[in-house]
Parts: sequence; structure tokens; C-alpha cells
Amino acid sequence: MRKYLKLSNYKRALLSRIHRLFKPTIYYSWEKNKIEKYGNQPLKHPPIFIIGAPRTGSTILYQTLTNKLDILYIDNLVDKFHRNLFFGFWLSSKLYKHKPHNCFTSNRLITHPY
Repeated sequence: MRKYLKLSNYKRALLSRIHRLFKPTIYYSWEKNKIEKYGNQPLKHPPIFIIGAPRTGSTILYQTLTNKLDILYIDNLVDKFHRNLFFGFWLSSKLYKHKPHNCFTSNRLITHPY
């Protein structure tokens, strides 16, 4: 019963629905140009995939790599915009200014930026 009374659950659901409504607008007005520009270019660096079972050190490896190297990665904010990744990356770079999180803590696979 308590989970229905949490305001954060309703806020998350409302933001998700708002994003779903604006997804086509974001795509056609902003993201489509970025996809056309960067979609046909060859990769400068190969992608890195970190795959691991729970409790095997994959989170600490990910946090160490993102703190020490200049790596583009999907953080929790970008994940919220999984329907518009270019927009999510742009928004994340504006809010966090490409700063590493430097926290090395997580709560059930959610790492906090600061």
C-alpha cells in the first residue's frame, strides 16, 4: 500500500508520459539532423561493452573507466531519454558539464552522479 502513496513514483510516471508525448517533436526538430550528420561517419574508437553478472565488479570497472578516461557513457539521465539518445546526451552534458561522478557508490544498480 505504501508504494502507491509515494510522490516520487507519480512524478517519474508523469515525466515519462510527458517525454513520450514530446518524443516525435524532439526527434523531428532536433535529433534527426544529428542522426543524419553523425550516422554516416565511421567510428573513431571501437565501443566498449561491460557485461557481467551481479556482484562481479562490473560497476566498479565502469566507474573507474568513466572517471579516468574520456569516455561517452549512458548515465541515468540519458537513460531517461532512451527514446531520444542524442537529446539525452546533450542534456546530460549541459547539466553535468562532462564531470566524472567520483562517487563509487550505487544503490541497486543506480549510481548517483555526485
